[in-house]
Amino acid sequence: SSHNDQRTAQQVGALRTTLTLLNDFESFYDNILVTFPCVQLMDTTPDAAEQMMPILSRQYYQLADWVVLVEVSTTQPPITETWVQSVDREASTLVLRRTDIASPWGLIFNQCGQIVDIDTSLRSVSEEGEELHRLLCCTTEGAKIVAVNSTTIPDISSVGAEEVLEIFKNATKSNKRIAIQLANGALKQPSVQQLAFLLPNQGGEGSSGQRATLVLHRPDRSMPWGCELKEELIVSGLPKRCTSVRARNFLADYRGRVALMAVNGVEVTTVAQAEALCAHTETIVMNFVVVAPSMAERSKGSLSEKVSLALTQDQIEKAREKPLVGKKSAKQSGERKKKTKGQQQRKQHENAEDLDAKADDVYTADANEAEELTAEPDKHAEEDDVKETYPMVADDEATPDDTSGMEGKLQEGSKETEERLPAAGETPEPLVLPNNITIELLTPEEMVIRRDSSEEKWGLSLESSGEGAERTMRVRALPDLPSKRDARRKHPFYKTFMKPPVKTEWRIQSVNGVPSLRAAEFLDIMRRALRMRIQFFKGR
Repeated sequence: SSHNDQRTAQQVGALRTTLTLLNDFESFYDNILVTFPCVQLMDTTPDAAEQMMPILSRQYYQLADWVVLVEVSTTQPPITETWVQSVDREASTLVLRRTDIASPWGLIFNQCGQIVDIDTSLRSVSEEGEELHRLLCCTTEGAKIVAVNSTTIPDISSVGAEEVLEIFKNATKSNKRIAIQLANGALKQPSVQQLAFLLPNQGGEGSSGQRATLVLHRPDRSMPWGCELKEELIVSGLPKRCTSVRARNFLADYRGRVALMAVNGVEVTTVAQAEALCAHTETIVMNFVVVAPSMAERSKGSLSEKVSLALTQDQIEKAREKPLVGKKSAKQSGERKKKTKGQQQRKQHENAEDLDAKADDVYTADANEAEELTAEPDKHAEEDDVKETYPMVADDEATPDDTSGMEGKLQEGSKETEERLPAAGETPEPLVLPNNITIELLTPEEMVIRRDSSEEKWGLSLESSGEGAERTMRVRALPDLPSKRDARRKHPFYKTFMKPPVKTEWRIQSVNGVPSLRAAEFLDIMRRALRMRIQFFKGR
């Protein structure tokens, strides 16, 4: 029975160790993903290479250390008889216990005889173990041992690292409890640090459109980032203790005009979304853009709020963006846009029916099965496309194939037509589809589409053809509408897709700046992005 109990304890310990290592790998992977896109700036920004190389080197060795821990966990049984009892950060002390003197203490030393980590098994046994691991990871060179119980540990410079480890081993080999005194400040509270501030030389410095990238890192995810944003995403403050003089000067030079454009490669539209993107990561890459003074004026009346970015999951769920147009307003919009011509209804319904039938035979790319956003989205929309597109849609709607009897009805329907058709140069209100996906803009050149959560599928039907450099992908159909009489079929965006004013096959050129030929990154974006800007090839 005791043998079975011991075996069960080892199995549970092995499972906990595996889960901990998997979580560590996920954390390393996320940090690499958010910093790797900055590498492309190393060729164009003189000081980028100097700032980024230490980061990449550290991430490389973190991954190498993880591989060593995995190898150890597969060749040695988990430590089940030892645990961390307490950790006192202010006093720089820690206490370990074990029920069997044959059980190892689980401390990991570097070549200088300093504690740099603990065995993965100890982390999963108690909260104190995970806390000690976190504090040790925040140190740059490890924690120096001053004394163990009543035994003083000499300085490494006088005896050497091997002698220090031998003294520690002899002083603890017969104990079931040890109290370790570390050097003062060895477990001091870490702070947010700036990893890089990149200001590319893009031409036109000092004017609107200037870009900048700030990379921050925190050892503990519960720590606030210390950034301040206004409701219009205008940056009003950065953490002063960690940011460089260059970053602070950039904010001061363009005070009130620096806007947050993206966080970790995902375009942001609200403060709540920015908080959600930063809540569960140790590294954030913030992309800034200098906006025109007229745009900055809009946010002067907005209250400034501190972005602590330490939200709980419940808070994040409550803070998620709401659709730009709710279901109720979408319904009202559809009712205002009812047609008065039966022949037009039949013609439109036939087109929609044909499209829905074709969509059933098309390969539907499930965008949620991709992986991670790695590109920086573009911010601007082409107003000329709107001016050229929607008046043509309106003219097409008001010109049926059979004009007999229309003269008597033109005056009767003119008032309703004015209400439901956008004016020339005016973008129609967003189209909210049944799967809660919102189309903000749709022209033959581009589509801007958004969702409230990455859990929601885009619902676009995509068709892929060709191989390698010849591979193309196009949007074959929008998300299905529940009825052929659904008022949303009359929306200018839906009609533009059904019957574009210029010849187009809706072949995708890029998504958020990533060319469609890079299929892996293309699908990565579609999985994580909350807002996509899809650009189409023109005239094909």
